[in-house]
Order: sequence, then structure tokens, then C-alpha cells
Amino acid sequence: MNSKMKFGVYLEDGQYQFIKNKMALLEEMAPHNSKIDLQMSMPFNKVKGFLSIRSYGHVFKAEAKDDNPVNLYLKLEEQIKNQLNNWKAKRFLNLKSQELTPKNF
Repeated sequence: MNSKMKFGVYLEDGQYQFIKNKMALLEEMAPHNSKIDLQMSMPFNKVKGFLSIRSYGHVFKAEAKDDNPVNLYLKLEEQIKNQLNNWKAKRFLNLKSQELTPKNF
């Protein structure tokens, strides 16, 4: 897994560690050999963030804004987790239905 974090905003040590630890847990949910990219910037008064996971054949993306970098990350993570859960449900539902389909009739 390949993760990249780019912060264009000031993070306290606790905020940085929290986000880093949450990203490590997110990596475990992502498809094998994925690349995760997190970017935060502060163009005006709100922190803007972008989180993406790229794997072979799949891209999961999230964008959000918030006043607080940790809250922003949690919004991004929630969007990505929803996408991952939907992808996994479809993927394993398709595998399950293929297993149940009679072959060679």
C-alpha cells in the first residue's frame, strides 16, 4: 500500500497522529495494492480536503470542507468508507451469485 499525505494547513501533533492512525486503518479496508492520497489546504477560512484511493480498475474519491482538520478528515473518511462498502457489497454479491448459478446446463 502506498499512502501520501500533503497538508497545506497547520496541524498540532495530536491532530497529525490521529489522522495518520486513521489512514492506517483505512488502508486495511482498501483494495490490495491501492494508493491513498490525502490533501488538505486552506484557500480561505475553511480547510478544504481531498481523499482518494486508487487501485487497479477502481477509484474512490471524496471532497469536503470544514473548520477543523480532524473533522474534515472524518467527513472524507466517511465518504470513502461508504464507497468501499458499496464496492465490496457489489463485488461479493457478484461472486456469490456466480457461485450459485448452475453451470453447463
